[in-house]
Amino acid sequence: GKECYSDVVVCTPAFVAADLLKTFLSDSSGKFLREGIPYQQVGLWNLIFKRESMMRSGFGMLVPTHEVYPIAASLWASEIFEGKCDPHKFVASQFFIGSQIPKNATENIFNETLGSLKRLIGIKGEPIYSEYRTYSNAIPQPQVGHAKNLQEVLKNLPKEILLCGNYFYGPGLKDVLQKAKGIASQITRSP
Repeated sequence: GKECYSDVVVCTPAFVAADLLKTFLSDSSGKFLREGIPYQQVGLWNLIFKRESMMRSGFGMLVPTHEVYPIAASLWASEIFEGKCDPHKFVASQFFIGSQIPKNATENIFNETLGSLKRLIGIKGEPIYSEYRTYSNAIPQPQVGHAKNLQEVLKNLPKEILLCGNYFYGPGLKDVLQKAKGIASQITRSP
């Protein structure tokens, strides 16, 4: 049977939201969501290490583009989200962008990066888990006029349809969570 809901939250990439909501969007708003927000490809290498006593603490690192280093960032989830990981493990996610993205997990870039990363973190042991994947539409790249175009999209949607995603106010997890909390508050306050 049919289900009825007071609100619908669409948490997809912009180009998917455009197709889902095409009956509610003007031609220009649909085109903006479908084509106006380019996405950057990312290579993501997740590693888990056994925690060692001499490790450095921190959230990870962002690498400036002028540095000659194969990764763009290393984020340490076990340190950022304290209490969400096994306390005896150290979880690190490495991000490759642009021409630095390895095609597969057998490339030599992983050995070079692993050695540098272990020295930086202060780990001697090898990873107990390693997984590499590429994502073709990972990080939205807002263009000039992005905020104005988003406001136009939102203006035309019924108030019961809410959008949330990394194309709104920033691609970072913190930005997306902040937007999601705001939407959740808005829905729970609705009559």
